[in-house]
Amino acid sequence: MHGFGAMNSLLRFGTPGFVPDEYLNGITAETTVTAQELCSPGLWRRYDGLDFDDEPVGGYVIIDREMLEMTLDAHDHVAKMDVDDVNDLGEDDVTDDD
Repeated sequence: MHGFGAMNSLLRFGTPGFVPDEYLNGITAETTVTAQELCSPGLWRRYDGLDFDDEPVGGYVIIDREMLEMTLDAHDHVAKMDVDDVNDLGEDDVTDDD
């Protein structure tokens, strides 16, 4: 959940490092326990406050700098890839059985 939360905070919500309760509630009822378990070693921190529009928001802030850096690096790498590069991925592994 740590990695998925980091990626979704960036790609789905546009808030790198913030995982809203609405996302966690949409996965399973067990995610609250897992999120709390990520808080114990200091990877996540609970946040209840206001968003940029001064609306109440609750969720978790990912404070694991290494995870955030990996997430941003992966996003930057994919964003820089040419469409042809993506289409060529795995081309050597394709065999023609005819």
